[in-house]
Amino acid sequence: MKPTTRFEVFKRDKFTCRYCGKKSPEAILEIDHIVPLAAGGGSELENLVTACYECNRGKGAKFLSEVPAGESLHERTVLLAEQELQIAEYNHWRHQRREREDKEIAAFFQAWPYRDRWVKVSDVRLVFRTLGTDEVYDVLEYVTEHVVKRESKSIDETAWIMFVAICWRRIKNPRPDA
Repeated sequence: MKPTTRFEVFKRDKFTCRYCGKKSPEAILEIDHIVPLAAGGGSELENLVTACYECNRGKGAKFLSEVPAGESLHERTVLLAEQELQIAEYNHWRHQRREREDKEIAAFFQAWPYRDRWVKVSDVRLVFRTLGTDEVYDVLEYVTEHVVKRESKSIDETAWIMFVAICWRRIKNPRPDA
C-alpha cells in the first residue's frame, strides 16, 4: 500500500481508531482491511479504516462480525497480549528449571559410583523435582553405604533398584522432618 493511501485513510478518519476511539499520538495507528486480504478484500479506500495497533491485532484477519459481540477489540487484544506474556514467562521459567535440573543430574551422575546403564535420566529428574537435591543425596549416600550384591543381579542393578525403591517410598510417604 502506498504511503499516500495510508495518509488519506488516517486523514479521513481524523487519526482516530475506528474501533476504540484512541487517537494519535497516544496510540500507534495502522491501517486495517475491513474485508481481510485473506478473504479477498482489496486495498481500495472504501475497504480501509484506521485502527490502533491493539485493535488491529485483536481483529486479525477476520470480519468484524466474527469478533464476539460486546467484546472490545482493544480489551481482547490486551488480554491476548497478557496471556502471551504469561506463556513466555512460564516457558522461560521452565527453561531455567530444566537447565538447573540438568546441572543437578550431571552432578548426580558424577557422584553415582556404579555404572549408569540402569539409571534413567527421566527417573532422576522426577526424583529431583519431587524430593529435592538434599534428599536425593541422602538416598545416594545410604545406597552407597548399604548396597550388597544380590543373587542374580549385578551390584549396579541392585544399587539402582535400591535407590529407586527408597526414593519412591519417600515420595509416597514423606518424612515428617523433610
